[in-house]
Amino acid sequence: ALHAASKKSESFVIWCNLNQIIDNCARPVKQTKLDFGLYFESQFETKVSFSNNILAKIEANHAGVDDALMLDIDGFVSETNATNIFMIKDKIVYTPFPKACLPGITRKTVIDICQSNNIPVIEKDISVTEMYNADEVFSTGTMGELARVEEIDKRKIENKGDILSNLQDLFRKLTEKDGEKIPF
Repeated sequence: ALHAASKKSESFVIWCNLNQIIDNCARPVKQTKLDFGLYFESQFETKVSFSNNILAKIEANHAGVDDALMLDIDGFVSETNATNIFMIKDKIVYTPFPKACLPGITRKTVIDICQSNNIPVIEKDISVTEMYNADEVFSTGTMGELARVEEIDKRKIENKGDILSNLQDLFRKLTEKDGEKIPF
């Protein structure tokens, strides 16, 4: 799960319960009725439930962290219970395939920023171990934008390098130029 050091630092700590990998993985499920009434219609007209995300968030709360790292049915990192996730290793940005997560707007924007600024970005299956060993890890979402991850399973992420800082600057410039101004 993700644990925010503080709102000001815009950083998180991740925790993943590997003992319950099957129970806690995020996976698209075809449904005829709604779990907890929360779902979205995907581009493939499949109803996808958010009940796993809610249960993972409850588990994260019990673990004293902010969010849970979600795994797909094969045990690869998918997302957090509330945001998309990226890692940087050797100056290459990686993000999980959007096969078991929402293909978020901020996620897409970060991929576009990378591509238009010659920052290598690759979608791939990512193991939790790869996340442990990443140079930098961050999550993306509408509210948190690009938030640095400080820990995964109580393992400190070194966050060495400046790719994330560069992406945050590019994202901020883009939203200042093209973003919708809110009247309050």
